[in-house]
Amino acid sequence: AFLLDHISSNPADFIIKHQKRFSNDIKFLAQQLNGLRRVKKKLPTWYSAPGILFPPNLNLEQASSELTAEYKRQFFKGNETAADLTGGFGVDSWAIAKEVKTHNYIEPNAELLEIVKANSEQLQIPNVQFFNKTAEAWLDLNHKVDLIYLDPSRRVEGQKKFKLNECMPDVVGLQDLMLNKAKKVLTKLSPLADLKAILSEWQSVSEIHVLAIKNEVKEAS
Repeated sequence: AFLLDHISSNPADFIIKHQKRFSNDIKFLAQQLNGLRRVKKKLPTWYSAPGILFPPNLNLEQASSELTAEYKRQFFKGNETAADLTGGFGVDSWAIAKEVKTHNYIEPNAELLEIVKANSEQLQIPNVQFFNKTAEAWLDLNHKVDLIYLDPSRRVEGQKKFKLNECMPDVVGLQDLMLNKAKKVLTKLSPLADLKAILSEWQSVSEIHVLAIKNEVKEAS
């Protein structure tokens, strides 16, 4: 309630104004305020749910919107198990978990994983298994699922990447392993992705969806 009362405040101004009152927790509170400000339209469920924790800015920027996550939800209907190899802030996993019996969330950032794990309890998502591993490490284990999802990071060492084999994880290099572990693989890509390159680099492409909101392309998958 306190943060909502200050929702119009700039986080930097908030720190200056409340530094003395919350000296030990001021950075954490400012991070939570920033999160609330950023997700109000993008993630209304997270905004309205009590007790939600927010990670640093970059994780919020990279997260799918609630609308795009709900669109991708359709691809998981009728499947028993799924895995999100690039868990992030967990928005896509939230949508996927609604359609499957068991969902696996994989994320190498331990702090981010704990935030998503705590939020899953608040959002009442009980059917998620959490793995603090890289996508490659999880795939190397003896796991098999019906459908794999991943959203490879296009920001590598501070630079933006657009080619599939330059992103993290390397979608092209992992395709054999992923297709050995799952019946289908769904990959979220940049709106600037070269569709001809996708068709030439991937062994088997059944569908390409270009997703736009209000005539603005948000992603391809």
